[in-house]
Amino acid sequence: MELLLALFCLSACVGLIVLLRQPRSPSPAGESVTHGSVPPANIDSDRHPSNAVPPAPTLHRRRGKWDADLRLGYAAGVAYLASLAVAIWFGPFAALPLLAVGCAALVVMPAVGLVLAVRLVTRGSRLWRAGALALVGVGLASHITVDAVTLHLIVRVYRAGGPGALSAWAQEVMADPGRRPGDHEFLDPDRVPDGVKDHLTPMVSVGGTIWSDLVRVRMELGGGFYHYGVVVYPRDEAPPPTWWQRTLDWPSEVAVYHEE
Repeated sequence: MELLLALFCLSACVGLIVLLRQPRSPSPAGESVTHGSVPPANIDSDRHPSNAVPPAPTLHRRRGKWDADLRLGYAAGVAYLASLAVAIWFGPFAALPLLAVGCAALVVMPAVGLVLAVRLVTRGSRLWRAGALALVGVGLASHITVDAVTLHLIVRVYRAGGPGALSAWAQEVMADPGRRPGDHEFLDPDRVPDGVKDHLTPMVSVGGTIWSDLVRVRMELGGGFYHYGVVVYPRDEAPPPTWWQRTLDWPSEVAVYHEE
């Protein structure tokens, strides 16, 4: 499913570029012309060129006149935002097919944005150019401000049942009287709730780390060259809440992590 969505987004970006590059095609001779044009019988451009009424401009004809900066601005903005949306919903590994497209768009957008800003003052098509500039600006701003992996983990926690339910279950696991200090184990999948198994991972570990003996419940989603996931601390040992935890009324003992 993730690969199909990534291929769909990539195809949509390519189709957008092809659509924007489509040249204007004149109306064939003898075809009925609307939008204020005179009937074909009154058009005889060979003998009476002054009587020929040009067809009214349409979106298709305007698009045929778009400059390269307009086409590239819209294509780069859509491509980057599409790759960002896939990374937020499906995770960083699912976005790998679109990674090259997103990186290329990110490299192009600053230069295209500068050209669009200059031509917005010196050229026509100001409405379309302002739209392209706004799209590029949104893409650049989202690259600076949006942490796609953190948002992806937040979405996964809500899909798994929410941070409150996740914390309540993890506190029961850590309070198990059968646990011995210093133990580190992986829970049996039967002890893992279905929401956690379906939307986070069935491989849940309980215990400390090589850096700390503090017991915690860890749900690792990454591996190999990139690690990210969710960890639940004891309520009385929870770290200070972050700004987004306070905004979402998120319990501070439920934390997300990823490598930079």
